[in-house]
Amino acid sequence: MVYIQSNVLKVTAYTACKRANVKPGQWIVLPGAGGGLGHFAVQYAKAMGMRVIAIDGGDAKRDLCKKLGAEEYIDFQQTKDIPAEVMKITGYGAHGVIVTAATKQAYESAPAMLRPNGTVVAVGLPKDPTVIAGAPPIMVVSQVQDPISTSEIKLICFSLRSLGYETSEHRGLCSWKSQRC
Repeated sequence: MVYIQSNVLKVTAYTACKRANVKPGQWIVLPGAGGGLGHFAVQYAKAMGMRVIAIDGGDAKRDLCKKLGAEEYIDFQQTKDIPAEVMKITGYGAHGVIVTAATKQAYESAPAMLRPNGTVVAVGLPKDPTVIAGAPPIMVVSQVQDPISTSEIKLICFSLRSLGYETSEHRGLCSWKSQRC
């Protein structure tokens, strides 16, 4: 049984690294990097040529992540503003974030660690039903680069509606109410 679970974790971590669409030499952030799924993601990301920023807590996790190939390590127990630390390391934010930690905090901070057009891959799913894997609408819009096409506006409005926001499109603009429906 342990052997089967290990293989499932390996395949999950590999698939997440592929879906993040991060190229060799680009930055990937891995919240939960020292855990059961995260430590596989560190190894696959490193093998794919990604620059790995591991996030976890404690010296033992730091040592493990560094040994497995993480270029940088952020201890969430010691660092107050993790997205700011990621920005400091990367300059403009990470190209991808794979959330292997099943915590609300990991999901809340993931979009803030990305550069424009970055990708968040949700793997560690929390039991808390209030957790939403996504960014606030204002962050989604602020990450969009000019010029923006009509089809991109429609996609933004569609995404906001799927998150429960009431939206309207008028003359190529997407607007939404600040509270969910």
